[in-house]
Amino acid sequence: MSDRPARVRIIAASANAALADRLAAELHARGFEIVSGEGARGLNDAVVVVWSGAAISSKGLIEAALGPLRDNILVPVSIGRIEPPAPFRGLPAIDLAGWSGERSDPRFAALADAIAQAGGPEHPSVVCAPVTHFASAPVAPPSS
Repeated sequence: MSDRPARVRIIAASANAALADRLAAELHARGFEIVSGEGARGLNDAVVVVWSGAAISSKGLIEAALGPLRDNILVPVSIGRIEPPAPFRGLPAIDLAGWSGERSDPRFAALADAIAQAGGPEHPSVVCAPVTHFASAPVAPPSS
């Protein structure tokens, strides 16, 4: 087990920035290192994707989530009953609809456990950085 904190990147549509920032703050308080930006790719132990109506319409967000999916480090959360894009449907999301930001919420505990299982150490230390937000942009329909 490594002595460094689990590195977690959060990707979310800009419409979900408040929730993503709250998740980052609570994960940071729990002891995870939150990393962001393009330079953060490849440095993550887990990547949390926030699925929402805006997220599933964002080509950039979907593309950003594909690498972590392939690397088996993607931890999906959703805001309500959102069906993620096709490549992500086999990975169940933790529904955070109505989450008030409490670390004592069992759904938050499930998220922290999923992050730890994705490759992070069980007892991380603390470092924090901003969250990556994506503007929603229409996704082109698949070509036939």
